[in-house]
Amino acid sequence: MSELDPLSVLRNYYLKHGGFSNVVYEGSEVILDGIRLSESAPTAFKRGLNTAEDYFYTVKDVIFFIDNFSLNIGQYLQKVVLNKVKAVIQQDKDQFKKYMDGMSPLIHSLLI
Repeated sequence: MSELDPLSVLRNYYLKHGGFSNVVYEGSEVILDGIRLSESAPTAFKRGLNTAEDYFYTVKDVIFFIDNFSLNIGQYLQKVVLNKVKAVIQQDKDQFKKYMDGMSPLIHSLLI
């Protein structure tokens, strides 16, 4: 397991490779350029700015969101249920995608 922040690892990998299609999975771990992360590891991205929920998107949630960003909301939510991940909520989507794309250095719910 890496001591690096999982969200930084994910962002750097995404910017370098343009996606997560070449990610290697071993059991419940994701291997990104030799760095192992648990799929269930929380990232520094808190779900929703004004929600009472204290949930941080996991590595699995982030990869799933990026891999399925182009889907319409109905298709995305169907796949969320089938794949048993937590959906990135609507208020987080655009800002989070801009952050992952390197277009924004920070996002409102980033806690690093």
